[in-house]
Amino acid sequence: MANKTLLKLKQKVIDNLKKSLGEEEKLLIKLTRTAFKKNLSTNMGFGAQDLKSSYLELYTHLLNKYGSKLIIKPTSMDIDKMEILITVKN
Repeated sequence: MANKTLLKLKQKVIDNLKKSLGEEEKLLIKLTRTAFKKNLSTNMGFGAQDLKSSYLELYTHLLNKYGSKLIIKPTSMDIDKMEILITVKN
């Protein structure tokens, strides 16, 4: 099950990259509350440790592939509506 989800997530990243060809900063994926575990490790925010397994695998894969070019942008810190954009800089 997790592998199927991971493959779908990777395909979404590929599709997003194709849409943003030529841009300085490319959107890889947008993660919403559904990407995170129900119970977060702290009530002060969230991080990679709070991602569900498939999303954590994707994040690790992107980090290994893009390294310091990877940009993580929280767009909402509200625990119920949290959202982050994962982009890569050219």
